[in-house]
Amino acid sequence: MSSSLLTDLIKCLLTSFLESDIEVLIFMLHNIGLQLRKADPVAIQDIIQITEQRKNNFAVELKLMESTNSAEYA
Repeated sequence: MSSSLLTDLIKCLLTSFLESDIEVLIFMLHNIGLQLRKADPVAIQDIIQITEQRKNNFAVELKLMESTNSAEYA
């Protein structure tokens, strides 16, 4: 498989950011991460940036949910 196909697949899995997709991502990156890094280091940097953005957005959503829940029970 080409590295561009694999990076596109990884980016697609990152858009949903579901638990099952994250498990697949971990499995893929564990097995092919070094090879992808050698083949296309810029794509790996893009994947890392997308992952950090998704993680930060998810953290903000969790904080909003927590504050909403605490306000309802107060």
